[in-house]
Amino acid sequence: MLRFEGAMQARLLGSGILAVEFAGGPDRWADIVATNGPLGMSAVRESLRWDVAYIVLYAVVLTILLRRLARTDPSLPHLAPWLPALAAVFDLVEDGCLWASLERPSALLLATAAVCATVKFVLLGAGLGYAVRSWRRGAGRGHRLS
Repeated sequence: MLRFEGAMQARLLGSGILAVEFAGGPDRWADIVATNGPLGMSAVRESLRWDVAYIVLYAVVLTILLRRLARTDPSLPHLAPWLPALAAVFDLVEDGCLWASLERPSALLLATAAVCATVKFVLLGAGLGYAVRSWRRGAGRGHRLS
């Protein structure tokens, strides 16, 4: 994904994929399109195509990790293993909104994409936080992930 960022003129939240995800409205979208130019917008399209594979990958890997941790750590919330799958749903909705906005930017779709991106990162952060906390607790008792 980083190879697409270079074509998108990425500077933190300048015009890279995070800026696209959090555009939030047509005015910011127009700025991103103008900054990126045709090559950068082509990279946005390509990034959205590849993103589905990354979504499936992180959802599967993190779900397996959290399910294994849930078996060894009874203090892990019962819903924790489902956080990556839920994040993946929000990520797919976000990608759909962005894909639909490539040709015709819509304030509603761009706002929805920004909200979905926020929720996705919160869910992933919570899942990873639970995983690290559980792993650290288990590491102190000599537990392994196997």
